[in-house]
Amino acid sequence: MAEGKKHKATVVVFLSFNCPISNRYIPVLGDLASKHAKNDVIFIGIPDQNDPAEVKKLALEFKASFPMHYDPENKVADAFLAKTSPEAFLLDSNLTLRYFGAIDDQYADRTTRLPQARTRHLDEAIQAVVDGKGVPVKHAAANGCPLERARKSAPATGAITFHRDVQPIINTRCLQCHRKGEVAPFELATYDDAYAWADDIKTFVANRTMPPWHLTAGVPMRNDIRLSESEISTIVKWVEGGSPRGNQADAPKAPEFPPGDRWDDNDPPDVVMKLPGQFHLGALGEDHYRTFVFPLNNKEEKYVRKSQFIPGNKKIVHHSLLFYDGVGLVLDAQKRLGNPKPRHPGDMDFGPGYESGMGLGFIPDPRNIKKNQDNAGSGLSGWVPGSGALANPPGACHVIPPDSNLLFQTHYHRSGKPEIDADSRIAVWFSKKNPRNSSRANCSTPHSGTSPREAPGFARLDHWNSRKIANYGASLPTCTCLARR
Repeated sequence: MAEGKKHKATVVVFLSFNCPISNRYIPVLGDLASKHAKNDVIFIGIPDQNDPAEVKKLALEFKASFPMHYDPENKVADAFLAKTSPEAFLLDSNLTLRYFGAIDDQYADRTTRLPQARTRHLDEAIQAVVDGKGVPVKHAAANGCPLERARKSAPATGAITFHRDVQPIINTRCLQCHRKGEVAPFELATYDDAYAWADDIKTFVANRTMPPWHLTAGVPMRNDIRLSESEISTIVKWVEGGSPRGNQADAPKAPEFPPGDRWDDNDPPDVVMKLPGQFHLGALGEDHYRTFVFPLNNKEEKYVRKSQFIPGNKKIVHHSLLFYDGVGLVLDAQKRLGNPKPRHPGDMDFGPGYESGMGLGFIPDPRNIKKNQDNAGSGLSGWVPGSGALANPPGACHVIPPDSNLLFQTHYHRSGKPEIDADSRIAVWFSKKNPRNSSRANCSTPHSGTSPREAPGFARLDHWNSRKIANYGASLPTCTCLARR
C-alpha cells in the first residue's frame, strides 16, 4: 500500500468472479478508473479466487482495465475487514480511509436491481477527495455476495449429513439448473460445491427465494418445485451443524438429464430456425430485449402442435418468448430497426434482429395491415430456465396463416463482460391433420401497467372475453417492474 502515498487517492475493491453482482460492476469500475485517472486516482481489484492463474485468466476475460491482485489466505480482505463482493475502500494520499461500502445504490438488495443508480457513492466520494473536500457519505452498505473465506474443516459426520440427507434434495430440486453448462451461476453437483455455498443455500432456501416458485396460494400447478417444510428444515440444520459430509456410500445415484441442446420429441421438427449470425451483447448497460424474425414462407395454413426454444449462451439468456406474425409488420420492423453492425463507436449491442424492448419496439398502424387481418398473430410458447418444449393439448393446434413469420423475443441480461449468442434456436412441429380446436395466447393487461405508489396493497385485475367456449390451459403471470408478491 506504500504505492498509494504517491497518488492523490487509491480505491481498493474486493471482488469475486463467482458473484454475478460483482461481475456486473467490473465494467462500471473500469469506467470510474478511466474517468479519475487524470485526477491521479488508482484502482486495485482484490478478487477472492484461490488460484493466481485463474485470477489472471478471468481478469483478461472480463477485460478489467485496472490491476487485479491475488490475495492468498484473504490477508488483505481481513486487514480491511471486507465482507462483501463488490465492496470498495477509498484511501487518500495519507492512506486514511475516507469512504467504504457500495459502489452505488443500484442494488437495493442481492435480488433487487433498480433500473439505474440514484446515488453514485464511490464516484462522489472520489471527487470530494480530489477536490480537497470532506466526503459527505462515508459509508453505504454494500449489497452483493459474501466474500469467500477459508472455512473451518467440516465434521465428518453428524445427525444430518450431505450424502444421506441433503444430496437427495439437491438432486431433485436444484440440479436442473445448478449443474455444468446450465444457467445457474454455480454448480451443486458435489459435496465440495454445496459446502462452498452452504451459508447462501441456507439463507435462500429458508426465505423461499430458491428454488424459484413465487406462487403462494391457489390451485395446484404442474412442475411445482417448492421445497417442503421438512426439506427446508433438513438443509438449515445441516448448515447449522457444520455441513458434515457423511458416508459416500449413502450418496444417491446421480440423476440423468437429457442433453439441453436436443429437441424434445420422437419426431424431428418440421422447422428449425437459428440465429443467422452472432449477436453481440456489451458488458455495460441495462438488460437487452431483442426480437429475431424469420420468414416461414408457407403458402398454406400450418397447424403447430408443439414448439421449443433452445438457448445458445445460457450465461446471458434470461428467457425467450416465441410468436408468429401473420401480417408482416414485425419483419418490416426488423428490416427498419435492425443494427447488424455497430451504429456508432461504443455501440456494443449489435447483430441479427432488432432491439425491441419488452414490446414490439413500435406501435402497429392498423392501416398497414394488408393480409391475414383475422389472424394477425399469437404467442406460441416460451422458455425459462428449467423448461422444455411446450405442446398443445391433444387435438388442438395454433393455426398459422399463409405467408407468416416466426419470431422469438429474447431477454438478455449482462454478465459484466462482452458476450456472444450465436446458437439460440427454435423448432416447430406441425400436425398433419386439421385440428379439432385452435389454440391462442392472449395478453390480458391493464392499459396502465403501474400501480399507485401511495397504495402498496393495490392490485390490478383484467379480463378477456371469448366469443366461443374455451378451455383455459396455462398462464404466464409476470411483473417486469418492482412488485410485491
